[in-house]
Amino acid sequence: MNLNDKKWKEFHFSSFVNSIDRGKVKDLSKIDVGETAVIAAAGANEGISTFANCNKKYKNAMTISLNGVGTGTAFVHNYSFNLNSDCGVVITGSKMSIDVLRFFQCCIN
Repeated sequence: MNLNDKKWKEFHFSSFVNSIDRGKVKDLSKIDVGETAVIAAAGANEGISTFANCNKKYKNAMTISLNGVGTGTAFVHNYSFNLNSDCGVVITGSKMSIDVLRFFQCCIN
């Protein structure tokens, strides 16, 4: 795809987003180690804080840190994960490809 094939114009990220839902995983220190990536406010490792024994709730989605030094940092996850309350998952109005989510990630970061 050639970037000159399309006419680019200004857009508002909010026009693509229904909500940013805060995570529900509580007290990471009290959860057993497991296979599910838990995304938190960490600025490194794509926001992965730990691997825990909890439900895999999301996949192919973007998260945004809502707390700490990296507040506002976005990551795209093409694997199953859950998240704690220090971060939120972006709920879009329609299904978006990983490439589109990564484009938005670059715009945000």
